[in-house]
Amino acid sequence: MFHPHNDRSRFTLFVLLAFFGALLIGCSPNDSDDASGAVDLDAKPGQQSDDPRRDIPNDVSLVDGSSDRASGRGPTFDLDDPTAPQNPELLGEPGRLIASQVVEARSDGTLHRIWYESSGTHDEAIMVSGLVAVPAGDGPEGGFPTISYAHEATGIGDDCAPSRINSLDSTGQRQWGVIKTPTVVVATDYEGLGTDGVHHLLVGATEARSVLDATKAAMQLPDVDVSNRTIVWGEVQGGHAALFAGQLAETWAPELNVVGVVADSAATELPLLSVAAEAGAALDYLTMAAIGYADAYDLDLNDIATDEAWSVG
Repeated sequence: MFHPHNDRSRFTLFVLLAFFGALLIGCSPNDSDDASGAVDLDAKPGQQSDDPRRDIPNDVSLVDGSSDRASGRGPTFDLDDPTAPQNPELLGEPGRLIASQVVEARSDGTLHRIWYESSGTHDEAIMVSGLVAVPAGDGPEGGFPTISYAHEATGIGDDCAPSRINSLDSTGQRQWGVIKTPTVVVATDYEGLGTDGVHHLLVGATEARSVLDATKAAMQLPDVDVSNRTIVWGEVQGGHAALFAGQLAETWAPELNVVGVVADSAATELPLLSVAAEAGAALDYLTMAAIGYADAYDLDLNDIATDEAWSVG
């Protein structure tokens, strides 16, 4: 965690705020430039022509600069999703499946998009989205085991959410390629990425809850036999999330049998972001982390950012 009154943090946060206007969303290369404003799925192998996600716009309205400065937390990147549950009733039951839809069905498997309850940084009930890739055929006795996959950083804008753009191939095939046993892959978007609110990049507790609750929700999918046996697998940001999920699993999700954790290139040395920023690198990650931390921990970036920094944003 950064410390707002530390001199190095003051410098790096000043620098990152100067990059607000240039960064915008910073999604992975899956972004679409479709002029119609709809997510372009045509170039993604395996997508069906009737994929409901075609109705999701990809033009983002940022919070204006005056509001950013008034809140002291930086911009948000909320983007409405007409295919998602609208104003769902949240019951305070982390892991409860709210809704699901099939977005791809093939002879070798089916990709489900899910929305489920989880718990935010302040223990508030939230809705999180994700994907569930189910291989074709019957599962083993007791149901399919799962890989609870935690993705690397894709950005903080809602259109960077993997569930809005990923296919069956990009969600399941990589993991299926190294596992002989037929396995369900469950992939969360994390809090605030694709749903209401700000994405709290590298806030371990909420990332872990999103990962574990997604797997609990997948067990409730109709006509899909999913067991409670899972491996948590994460990369970079997801490696950070996976380590926290391994720590919290016993108390947060005792109904899951987490048999192992794979944390690939885990983003755990946060002070190095400050060092990297001073060297002119990693400014995008530092910016995203600062926005998320400011929102998660009620930090006021006005204590750090100058008028000039805000004017750049």
